[in-house]
Amino acid sequence: MQRIVPVLSLAVAVACGSEQNLSNNVLPASDPDLSISGRVCHPETQLWVSNALVYTHLYDLSDVVYDSRSVTSDEIGAYTLSDLVPNRDYEIYVQVGHEIIDKFIVPVGNEPVVLPPGGCAPDSELSVAVVTGAYDDFAALLSSIGINSVKVVDGQVGSTLLDFLEDPANLGQHDVVLFDGGHQEQGIIYGGGASATIQDNLRAYVRSGGVVYATDWSYDVVEQIWPDALELFGDDTIPDDAQVGDTDTITAEVLDPQLASALSKDTLDLSYDLPTWPVIEDTSAEVTIHLQGDAPWRDGLSSGTVPGAPLLVSFPDGDGRVWLSTYRSAANQGDEMLEVLSYALIPAP
Repeated sequence: MQRIVPVLSLAVAVACGSEQNLSNNVLPASDPDLSISGRVCHPETQLWVSNALVYTHLYDLSDVVYDSRSVTSDEIGAYTLSDLVPNRDYEIYVQVGHEIIDKFIVPVGNEPVVLPPGGCAPDSELSVAVVTGAYDDFAALLSSIGINSVKVVDGQVGSTLLDFLEDPANLGQHDVVLFDGGHQEQGIIYGGGASATIQDNLRAYVRSGGVVYATDWSYDVVEQIWPDALELFGDDTIPDDAQVGDTDTITAEVLDPQLASALSKDTLDLSYDLPTWPVIEDTSAEVTIHLQGDAPWRDGLSSGTVPGAPLLVSFPDGDGRVWLSTYRSAANQGDEMLEVLSYALIPAP
């Protein structure tokens, strides 16, 4: 029979267990080397979960809780519960926030137990470079979708970014290059200097099969290199001119049938927690609009809404693909947005 123990029951159980119960029972000896190891796979999203609380209770011979073991899953969802008592069945609880997302029983003998990875997709073999910026944090999300081969390039240090983007061999080492919003652009993406060489390098990288994914303020990477793909707010020849989006939560319509199937829904709430995000007004024929919604904008004393504005788009160039999200990934870290990112970056089996 399965034993169900509420999250807050430990203190209550210990308090209610009488001194007589505890004193009359010899507590079983635990073994520091006896453990249960596994990875937290969300049962609904099928994504690895970091920072989940994983715990179990220890019972004496009278079935009274006398201790517990707990640990937080790491960046790839891995955990180890150690110092266990041998020859017991352990009920494992997995908690995210205030919600228990999973609960299961693990029989333990005298040897450490390593649990199979469950239903989550195996780790991706993709190699990803992340150009960091002031207003996003792609790198923090990738391990949750099984991407662990990540090179972080400091996009706020101009010389570092130049060294990376000027050499096509650097780009060629990676399947995907992600651009956080708020990296250095002047003299790199546009405005003379090495920008023409870098534009050619990124264009050639995509045409040879690479993926470029830009977000929020890094939209200039897409606009400057592929100027005919998108019609943005304002003057498309002026960098940053499209950055007029206003703070809001937008209910986006999922237009991509495959993405809608992966999400099991056809609408999605997107947080635009900071103003001046880029507003897309229209796209060329080869562009796929994955998410769209009504985009509020404010430009000086003027304001309005672009109805049905593209919010997440992609398009092919040669053998590769270019993605642009108008929202910040750092502000949308829930399971649904991780599913969107996984859909965009990891090829279907």
